[in-house]
Amino acid sequence: HCFIQVMSSSRFTQEEKDSIDHFVKYFGDNVYKHFIFLFTRKDDLDFDGIPFEDQIGDSPEDLKTIIAKCKNRVIAFNNIAGSPEKEKQVEDLLKMIDDMVCQNNGKCYTNDMYAAAEKMMQRRQDQIIKERGKNMSRK
Repeated sequence: HCFIQVMSSSRFTQEEKDSIDHFVKYFGDNVYKHFIFLFTRKDDLDFDGIPFEDQIGDSPEDLKTIIAKCKNRVIAFNNIAGSPEKEKQVEDLLKMIDDMVCQNNGKCYTNDMYAAAEKMMQRRQDQIIKERGKNMSRK
């Protein structure tokens, strides 16, 4: 039902962006309906007095765009939280997953969705090969 992208709240690297792009490339845009971003190291933000929402607001545009495509499903975990807070974090994540499942009418990401994304990629690849062939013929 859910793909969880775990990231540090302190940075968004090119490698992480490439990883998300790669995931979307192979699973299709429908994957955004099933994505949640879980940011770690909220404790660092708390120590510096930075609200998590402000950190997201100050994120690179690429990350904000991706989060928007995921309907702003983000959550932050405090890595050093004590027992009651840790349990609350897990409860909040599970509630977010339940809410997402409801928004998706109980539908999970399926093999059919993957097959459709794969077909679309194959068509794109065939089109690129045709265009390259035409360009080579012209030359």
